[in-house]
Parts: sequence; C-alpha cells; structure tokens
Amino acid sequence: MGIYEYRLIQNPSVWLDYVVIQSAQLLLMKVNKNIKGFQTPTLGSVKQFDIMTEDFIQILHVNGIHWVCMTSTDCPPGHVIVLDSLHSPVSQELKELAKCLLGPYFKGVRKVRVQQQLKWK
Repeated sequence: MGIYEYRLIQNPSVWLDYVVIQSAQLLLMKVNKNIKGFQTPTLGSVKQFDIMTEDFIQILHVNGIHWVCMTSTDCPPGHVIVLDSLHSPVSQELKELAKCLLGPYFKGVRKVRVQQQLKWK
C-alpha cells in the first residue's frame, strides 16, 4: 500500500479501493493462517474465485460501489451469510458470488444484522 491508499483510509468521504481491501485481507490472513478465503476481490467481477470447500471469509465488491463480507463460518454446509452495513436485501449478484465461491456445494445465502453505516446522500 502506498501513500495514496493511506490518504484514502484517512478520508471518511471517499470510497476504499481494491488495493486497500486486499491489503486488509492480507493482514487478516497473517493474524490467523487457518482462515481460508481472502481471495483477490477483483476475481468477483469476472466470477473466477477458487471454489471453497472449507469455512472461509471473503470481502466482495457489489453493485460497483459497496463492500460486503461473506462467510461460511458457523453455517451449515453449502450456506453462507453476508455482513452488509447497508442491510439491503440479498441480491442476485450476491447469490451469484456465493455460487462462484461454493460451486456445486451452494445451497443458500442469508444476511445477518450488523452495525449500519450512514447512507450517502
């Protein structure tokens, strides 16, 4: 990460980019090497994620403007939950990303309530 990304993080009125998100994922992988996932977020736009067969955590870019977290941790096999600070409904895009991550094992996706961010005007 360079000076540009550090300035992004410090400014609450700008959106984080892929470099910042991937850097955060790399830091999380260092904290616990047993956590799977954390694939490069750019793979989502081309539906090229590796299929996950173990519990995973993945940060995803949706609607071209928003970051969410998807995980299979503590879920039944084939299921994932989405943590979304905007708490919008489960979109077709999220279902497709879940299918991309789980492949033929995909069974369902649901959202859980998390702290909400202020909506931009």
